[in-house]
Amino acid sequence: MWLTETALWQIKTVGDKAEAMPLTRPANASADLLRQLFHQHLGTPANSTMTISADAIHEMKTSGNTTTSDRLNGTLGITAEGVVFVLPNQYAPLTTTH
Repeated sequence: MWLTETALWQIKTVGDKAEAMPLTRPANASADLLRQLFHQHLGTPANSTMTISADAIHEMKTSGNTTTSDRLNGTLGITAEGVVFVLPNQYAPLTTTH
């Protein structure tokens, strides 16, 4: 879910691409509402939220990346419409050696 002062989107990543679907933004939009919507639309409780600074958004628009991604288990991206999303790192099962 991506919430701004004026809009709300549901974001789905498929491979290395993001699909953004606009949703109606309620007047009382908040982090708590995002958690509820995440659960309602995706059937999974949301455990965290993340704020993206205007500087990070500008950095993504101009260079295609941001240092904010260094702290994630994935990479931040931005769609042509300006919707920010996290592209998760590849899943690799842990291997153990005996």
